[in-house]
Amino acid sequence: MDNRIPQGPALDPIPNLRHARSLFSRAGFSALGFLGAAQLDGFLVVFIAIILQVDTNHHALLTVATALQYLLALPICCLIMRGAPRLPRKQQKPKARYLLAAFFLCALFGQVGAVLGMNVTSILSDLLHIDLLNPLTEQVEKMTTAENFLCLAVLAPIFEEFLFRKLLLDRISAYGDGIAAFLSAFLFGVVHCNLYQFFYAFLLGLLFAYVYLHTERLRYGILLHAAFNFFFGFLPEWISSHIEAYNPALITVDPWQAAYLVYQFAMSACIILGFVMLCLLCRKISSDLKAYTVNLGRYFAPAMLNAGVLLTFLAPIGLFLLSLLLRSAPNQ
Repeated sequence: MDNRIPQGPALDPIPNLRHARSLFSRAGFSALGFLGAAQLDGFLVVFIAIILQVDTNHHALLTVATALQYLLALPICCLIMRGAPRLPRKQQKPKARYLLAAFFLCALFGQVGAVLGMNVTSILSDLLHIDLLNPLTEQVEKMTTAENFLCLAVLAPIFEEFLFRKLLLDRISAYGDGIAAFLSAFLFGVVHCNLYQFFYAFLLGLLFAYVYLHTERLRYGILLHAAFNFFFGFLPEWISSHIEAYNPALITVDPWQAAYLVYQFAMSACIILGFVMLCLLCRKISSDLKAYTVNLGRYFAPAMLNAGVLLTFLAPIGLFLLSLLLRSAPNQ
């Protein structure tokens, strides 16, 4: 279903490939600005830690760093995309059952992506003979419950959906919804800067882009993003923290262990229902994919092979190599 408003001569969505490459490159530089903000807030946090004479790994500073990353990234990304024409669309309100189906698909895509990420990371760890840890798990373990909720279920969904869905999709979808969804999802995966999160972030990015392109309402993507982060990120860590604090000398039955078993059952059910939804919606998804791939071949190379996207792709690799050098330095 194409809900784009018909274009006039002044809003011709396909002027030329050079203009397309330039716009896609700006989208890449916008994502690079997001990465740059993450590195800059790290320096600011170290500076604050020195002034306050506290450990740089203090949980409050990690929360401040997350908030600063988004607050710094917002004006940077908006400035980079400033002036790029927006493609107007008709807003549509989805039925509640479709949003529920989308949540189950989130569960399925998240699980598939997580398994891929863990296996690829494990292979890379064996090849390099180093332990590659999940930075998200490390960060979550260092924060308090309230801080985890704020970062995972509030800040990340709001800012990331605005930056990677509304800001980018409204502008690059002039060259086709398919290439716009793919590029925004790819950049969304890359900026997580680790293989653990890349695959499920990419798959979820495709789903969130699909929802936004069909509704033109940011709230639904934020809702799905927040629900996924809450149920698959915050909730299991919160329950696990209580299990670790359980003292068998004080009580004979651990209710948190039972709660975790219920959680595992519920999440398994969501993943199965996600697979069922995928099968039931197969015909509609297949029809939409045909429309999405109309201009995909023509604009795939300009979208991926440009300065902004390539630099954004290479930046996490450079940071990874730098971390390896710093890790091996004391052993020399």
